[in-house]
Amino acid sequence: MQDTDPAQAIACLRNPEADVREQAAWTLGLLGSPSAVDALIVALGDEEPAVREKAAWSLGLAGDGRAIDPLIEALGDPDARVRERSAWALGLKGDARAVDPLLVRLGDDDPGVREQAAWALGLRGDRRAIAPLTAAAADWNEQVRDMAIWAIGMLNVDPDPPVDLTQLTPNLSFGEVVADALRVIHTRRLDSER
Repeated sequence: MQDTDPAQAIACLRNPEADVREQAAWTLGLLGSPSAVDALIVALGDEEPAVREKAAWSLGLAGDGRAIDPLIEALGDPDARVRERSAWALGLKGDARAVDPLLVRLGDDDPGVREQAAWALGLRGDRRAIAPLTAAAADWNEQVRDMAIWAIGMLNVDPDPPVDLTQLTPNLSFGEVVADALRVIHTRRLDSER
């Protein structure tokens, strides 16, 4: 991979074959070439969703602030995989401009997008996310609930008023809420020990 020339991979982003463009976008993320950022931003507009998804992934890995606004725009992509990957990428960026658009994505139709938005907001540490994440802790989807609980914990602040997850999740028993919270806390502890 280290022998791969970023210029060749950038050129492949213009290939007529979608799978070649997808592979090129992925390769550019692995290479981490600053010269690829502009081409990857253009690839966020590719006709093929898989190419847009890989471009978002690669832009998340790139340490370049030019990607923030295009990734925020990609949160509105018609394809859920692109929105999900864009939320993930914005979480890695940690830019305050992404907070409001990520808060909107907590209400996305796709649970994967909601989960990644919660993750990104947890990394961001912005207090504006407490109430929306608390609401997301009542999501019908277990992964979204788990991520919202994790994100609230990552904010490392005490919500005012305190969050009573049993009141937010009327469809779950107290034991299920406690089990969800303990599973998230345990996972977080294991992650911190690695």
